[in-house]
Amino acid sequence: MRHASVLFAAALLALATPALAAPFAAAPHPPSEQPPPPPPAITPAVTREQSLLALLTPPVREWVGREGLKLPQLGPPLDAARSAVMRRYPDVFGSDLEAMAFLVVMAAAHDADDDLRRKVIQIDSENRASEALLQAHGSKDDRHAKPRRSGYAPEDQARLQPFIDRKEALERAALAMLPTLAAPNAATLGHLQ
Repeated sequence: MRHASVLFAAALLALATPALAAPFAAAPHPPSEQPPPPPPAITPAVTREQSLLALLTPPVREWVGREGLKLPQLGPPLDAARSAVMRRYPDVFGSDLEAMAFLVVMAAAHDADDDLRRKVIQIDSENRASEALLQAHGSKDDRHAKPRRSGYAPEDQARLQPFIDRKEALERAALAMLPTLAAPNAATLGHLQ
């Protein structure tokens, strides 16, 4: 008898669940929401970077990362990257030199992306703190309340622009290298110290 009542309860629950859950079902996304953006244009460069980094020894990968941090803020990043590679590895030339320079530029692009992210977090944090202060010490008269805006104020955008420009310049340099980047000599790159 107990078995039959358990089966009856399970059957009743199975039949009733869709009807009971319907009011609580997640509403579809509003049509105003945009789908997620496509992968960034830099994706092919990142894929190529990963395949080249796999050829390097850990000390050389570390050197590439450090050189990316040192890449100058101004001037053509590719020239500076080539110069850094030639100073460190004078026997590297041709497609190996280009591959190493590409890796240094990509390391700099990653660093610029990290810098931009940190700056965005800093500005967002400052804006939230400022907004909290205004709400805590604001007048009771809502006529003077500042409407919440979306996006960044012009002064915040001006603070972000140098970071955006650097990131975009480095990504453009890396992407420009891709079509001419020949396969490096894996044996040469694998033996660099």
